[in-house]
Parts: sequence; structure tokens; C-alpha cells
Amino acid sequence: MLGSRLRRWFLSALLLAALALPLPAAAQSLYFWVGVRDEYGAAVTSGVTCRVLTANSVSTNATVYTDAALASAATNPLTATSAGVCAWYGADTTTSYDVIVTAAAKGARARLQAVTVTDHSAILPSTWPYKYIRFPFAQNASETDTGLDLPEGAMVQEVIVEVVTGVTSGTLTVGLLSSETGGDADGFVVALPATPAGFYGPGPTWTAGSTMKNYLSASTRGALLAAYTLGADAANDPGSFAAKPHLVLSGNATSLTYSTSAHAVAGYVHVMYLEVGNR
Repeated sequence: MLGSRLRRWFLSALLLAALALPLPAAAQSLYFWVGVRDEYGAAVTSGVTCRVLTANSVSTNATVYTDAALASAATNPLTATSAGVCAWYGADTTTSYDVIVTAAAKGARARLQAVTVTDHSAILPSTWPYKYIRFPFAQNASETDTGLDLPEGAMVQEVIVEVVTGVTSGTLTVGLLSSETGGDADGFVVALPATPAGFYGPGPTWTAGSTMKNYLSASTRGALLAAYTLGADAANDPGSFAAKPHLVLSGNATSLTYSTSAHAVAGYVHVMYLEVGNR
């Protein structure tokens, strides 16, 4: 009898002690969503991504989540729903984000500043002739088809490389699918050094020589975007370089590709072009 009472007393004491312990704090979160529309108010529902950045940063991806408990980190950039909506959860200590919205099929891009829980609209102009495509890159030594195509009549004016993860001796090459007519795997960017993190534009390398004061020793801007002749450290051999746009002609290569060196580099490629046909 006494032993039974002692057991009951002991179990009750354990229960009271457990109740006195502080409960784990529940994660506090905020819910954000952005609906993407064109200039006519129609939802943009195809190929839309939203890159969520730390507010006021140039290119720092924010850590965002798919659930209110903040247990599952979302893949950033986010892929919009079939209704053209990008949604995410964030810690309640972060009240705003910058968001870069792109729609590859429309060649459209918009950057939203300081998006809060009450901001829900992103307008992507689809009829402007100035277009933009962004795609990610990661280590891949083979020519990789991104699945993104330039429209016929597109005039590519510039390609910018954004290195997020840089590696010493790492390089990136960008072009048009070599198996297509007029394709050139390094036609836009030729083995551009992918380090350190930052933004880079392909271009010429001028080297100071002993005989020739400056000569063109290399170019990371490919043959589709530049006309150049390499020079040498010799008399009257400076070489020449002139940037040019690339016009996508009917029946010619349209598929954007990239490859990297055997290094764990990663980032984004930004392609700016003028859509002559504006289709």
C-alpha cells in the first residue's frame, strides 16, 4: 500500500516537473506572395521565376522557406505556380525582401524593391523590344543546353556573368548549341574566369609587351559578339578588337548553352537582347 502511494507521488512529481519546463519556442514567420502580370493585367503563367534577395543587396539570395514552421528551405529562385504566383515564408525578423522576377518565354525582367507582406503585384512588360533572359550555371564540363531559346530576329547585345560561387582556375563558356546551324558553343563567352564572386563582362585582354607597347593577347568575348584578331609582341602586330551584336537569323542556332571547367563554380548568366520582330 505504502509502495503504491510512493509510486503515485513520484509519478505526479515527475509530471509537475515536466509541466514546469519551458516549451520550445515556436518558429515565428511571415508569409509573402507576389502575383506576376503583364502590362495589360493578364497573369504571366509560363516560365516565371522569382529570385528572392536580401533587401538592398545586389545579388545576395535570401534564405526563405516553404512552410510556416521554417523547417524546409525553399529553392531560390522560386518557381511560380501555374497562376503566376511566387510565395514564400520568412522569419518574422525580416520584414522585406528585394525580388527579381523573370519570365524567359517573354524575355521580361523586373526588380521589386523592399517587398513586404502587403505587396503582391509584379508587372512584367512583355511588348517592349528590350528583352532579357537569365539562367543558372553549375559545374558541367560538357556543352549543356539550357532549354532556353532566343527568338528569330533577336539581336544579342550583351552577356553578363554573375559568379555566386567562385573557384580559383574555374571558367565559364557560353554560346549557342554547336549542333544547330551556325551554332558556336563559345560564341558569347570564352573561358571567362569564374572567380571571385561578382559580375563580369567578357572582353579583350591587352598585354604590355617589350616590342609592342600593347597587343591583344586574348578575348573572353566570343566570335558571335566580337570581331578580333590576336596580336603579338612584335613590331606592327597589335591585333584588333571590335565588339558587335549577334543577330539570330531564320533557320540558325537559337539554343542557349554553357559549359564550365572541372571546378565547382556556380552562378547566373544574363543575356540582354533586342527583339527586332517583337513577337
